[in-house]
Amino acid sequence: MAENNTKPQRPILNRHVLGLAISVLVGLGIWFMPPLQGLTATGQHAMAVVLMTVLLWITEAVPTGVAALLMIGIVLCFMPEVPPHTFLEFWTSDTMWFILVCFIFSAIVEISGLGHRVAVYVFSLRSLFLIDIGLLVVTALFSVVGMNSAFPKMALLLPLVVSFGALSKMSKENPYLRHLAFMIAVLSTNTGLLIYPGFSFNLVLGRMGGFSVDYGTWFAWFFVPSLVFTLVSFAVIYFLFLPKRGVHFDVKVEQKELEQLGPMTGQEIRTIVWLVATVTLWATGSWTGISAGWVAVLVAAGMMLPGIGLVSFKQFVEKTNWNVVFMLMGILAIGDLSSTGFAHWIWDHILPTTMPHNPMLSLMAISGMAELLHIPLGSLGTSMALAVPSLSAYGQTVGMSKELVSFVTYVTVVGQYFFSYQNAGLIFGLAYGLWKASDVLKYGLVMFVVTPLTLGVLLYPWWLHMGWIQ
Repeated sequence: MAENNTKPQRPILNRHVLGLAISVLVGLGIWFMPPLQGLTATGQHAMAVVLMTVLLWITEAVPTGVAALLMIGIVLCFMPEVPPHTFLEFWTSDTMWFILVCFIFSAIVEISGLGHRVAVYVFSLRSLFLIDIGLLVVTALFSVVGMNSAFPKMALLLPLVVSFGALSKMSKENPYLRHLAFMIAVLSTNTGLLIYPGFSFNLVLGRMGGFSVDYGTWFAWFFVPSLVFTLVSFAVIYFLFLPKRGVHFDVKVEQKELEQLGPMTGQEIRTIVWLVATVTLWATGSWTGISAGWVAVLVAAGMMLPGIGLVSFKQFVEKTNWNVVFMLMGILAIGDLSSTGFAHWIWDHILPTTMPHNPMLSLMAISGMAELLHIPLGSLGTSMALAVPSLSAYGQTVGMSKELVSFVTYVTVVGQYFFSYQNAGLIFGLAYGLWKASDVLKYGLVMFVVTPLTLGVLLYPWWLHMGWIQ
């Protein structure tokens, strides 16, 4: 009998093709439908392109970066009323260049071995609370030196949790490991809010909200509320996933790992020197007049020079998450398209005509709306692109500054979620089998209440101090 070598054919209509078809049809439908009352033709076309892009992001029909490039290409080719020099003006600011080069700071911490050394020291601490404090400090330090994605932090820390757990004869279902893993997942994101280059989306918040922010102003305006929110989430995780007493890693395992590390290498020392110099230049930008983005470009080039550098250009290219880069380009582009009025038109049909007279209740309501919006959209970037510009303008009508409402909306989307798909880091961590979807839901249910209370009540004195509430 002849052997049948015919390969099974892939179905023509898979979920990616279906998602692409639905997204394009929705975009075309809005583009060509009769003029919408209160919206210009340009605004209607912008809404069509943006909603198509959002659907592509939600359905994951194509990579997020590809969807962003498609949106930009459509606007440039078929919307001549949007001048390219204004639509793409973010390329002339330091924000986009900062995004492009800051991945190198994460790369040198990983390649040099410095990140691994620091992580081992943290896990060698003798109590769970001290390890948690160490994780808080380490993830914050990684953010300070420009490790602006949660993935590198988790990639450095989660494997050690798995390794030390296995050597200590702990199963992955052990509550002690789940506690540490979930703490890493949340802190890897939340500590990124502390510093301007600490999280990828920090760099586009000001532009989306209609105000200017840099390294210095971020620290002055947002460090304190970010720290408070991070500590609150820290406390929630600590008590919500607290394991039984007496459970910990095997001390001998940690001691052996520390011995194998040996003295600090020359590459690790050079890494520290480069990072200290970079952070110093960022922090003194208000004195030198050099923005953080241009400093990052110069330092990144220096780190790739022969003799004094730490990585090759090839390593830099390989370590750069180009999908994130292009998605952030798309978010910046959506911010520019918001000037056509489509975002305000959408929210005018969604938001209540009146808000509570009490500013605390208003802030809690805004945070709650952002929480609900994030559920169907799933993506942090998508939620941010749709919510921040409109809620920022809306907040001004109830006596709140653009900076306040933009930040409250942003932090809500970053720090509160019910499902793993709402936070890419949680999906990444699920691969290790250290937590389950039910753990994410349990944390989300608590934070659904805690987040608005933190942003609307606990931080209310800070908002008054900043003069952001009239």
